Amino acid sequence: KDVLSKHALLSNAAREVRYSGEFHVQPLGGTGGEHRLVIDNNSGTYAPEKADLPLLKELLLHNFPGLNVEVYDREDPALKAYTKEVKALQ
Repeated sequence: KDVLSKHALLSNAAREVRYSGEFHVQPLGGTGGEHRLVIDNNSGTYAPEKADLPLLKELLLHNFPGLNVEVYDREDPALKAYTKEVKALQ
C-alpha cells in the first residue's frame, strides 16, 4: 500500500479499511425529485474487491430502508456512462 497517499494518511495508515471508493448522487428522470446513490470501488490505494459491492449495498439498505442505491465495479461500462453524465451536468 502507498502509505503516503491521502487515503492512507486519512486512515492513519491502517492496513485495512471498511470500504473505499467513490460515490455520486444522480437525479432520476421525472419531476418527483428522486435521486439514486451510485457507489463504486474506485480507489487506487484500498480498492475493495468486486465481490464486496453487494455486501455494501445490503448494509446501506439495512440501515437506510428505501434508499435508492446502485453499486458498480470500477470497470463496469455502466459506471463509466454514469460518470460521464454527471460530469456533463457540471
